[in-house]
Amino acid sequence: MKQLLPATGLALSLFLETGQAAAQHSQSTIHQKTTTANMHTAQHNKLIIRRLFEEVINQRRFKELPVYVADSYTGPSGLKGAAGFEAPIAPLIKAFPDIQWQLQEVIAEGDMVVVKWKWKGTQKAAYTHIPATGATITNDAMAIYTLKDGKVVKGQLQNDRLGFLQALGQLPADTALVSGVTNKTKSIEHLNQLIVPAASKAAFLERMKINGDLLRTLPGFVDNAVYCRELGSGETEFVTIVHWQNEAALQAAKTALQLANEKEGFDLATFRQQLGIRPAPGIFEKLKDGSVHHAAEIE
Repeated sequence: MKQLLPATGLALSLFLETGQAAAQHSQSTIHQKTTTANMHTAQHNKLIIRRLFEEVINQRRFKELPVYVADSYTGPSGLKGAAGFEAPIAPLIKAFPDIQWQLQEVIAEGDMVVVKWKWKGTQKAAYTHIPATGATITNDAMAIYTLKDGKVVKGQLQNDRLGFLQALGQLPADTALVSGVTNKTKSIEHLNQLIVPAASKAAFLERMKINGDLLRTLPGFVDNAVYCRELGSGETEFVTIVHWQNEAALQAAKTALQLANEKEGFDLATFRQQLGIRPAPGIFEKLKDGSVHHAAEIE
């Protein structure tokens, strides 16, 4: 028995070591297979996005969009599926019929693909409220797409809006002219006066915050103020004043806000009608050297 115990102990030790090695080998094999599968998926997703831009969008083969875009995809306007993906592109193609997207970088990791592109086109028709300029422009943008089972299920877009507006002559190339660094133009205030029903107050305040957050990032914005008072009817009267460096900055802000609303699929007139929000016209007197504009809203 004394001679068997060491042999038994050695056999057990060898068994445990062999089992551990086998387990480690199995885990390594699983890890390698998973890594290979992820790399294959990433490369496949890159190919899908390249085909989406180069074969579908650039060649205007939008009937093939359902092959690349999932039904669950939600576009900026709230539309689902292929229609939601096409909605923000269609107005660009209508205004810039020769527009082409050139992919500069396509990077994939797992189920996500990052794309950087430059598009070029000639404006032959109006885009939103910007009349046709006949100008050929380029614009840079990038997007992050999430794919599942070979189809786009989500997209996040970032584009050069400032450069776009400058190229179409809506903003000067030197933004200092808008920001008021040069003191050649007078500052201006834009005033809104609105009556908001009690049931619509929360939605109105939420919308006002969205618009305000955007306006504060635009060139030429100085400051703003909001005043309100409760009326006997249960409604609330709001007065907002936004101070801009000059008239050019105000007009550019109108353009930027409209573009942002259209991209989101938000319609101001419909929003006001549904919530029962109405303007409260009034007469305002210009004081000292200040310039006050009275209007229903920035539209």
